[in-house]
Amino acid sequence: MLGYCCDFGIGIDINKQKAVELYKKAANLGSKVAQYNLGIMYEKGDVIEKDINQAIYWYEQSAKQGYQKPF
Repeated sequence: MLGYCCDFGIGIDINKQKAVELYKKAANLGSKVAQYNLGIMYEKGDVIEKDINQAIYWYEQSAKQGYQKPF
C-alpha cells in the first residue's frame, strides 16, 4: 500500500523510485497487488528499465494468487 501511495502521490509526494523499491519488497513477500503493480512498472519501463520478461513474471505471480485487476 505504501508503494502505491508513493507511486500516485497519495498523502505524500510522488516518488516513483521509492514506489519500485516498496513494490519489490512487498512483491517478494507475496503481495499480489504489489506483484501486479511491479509488472506494470516493468512493462512500461518509465521508472525502471523496461523488461517484458520481468513484467510477465510478476503478472503471472499475481495471477497465481487470484488477483484480477478491477475495471
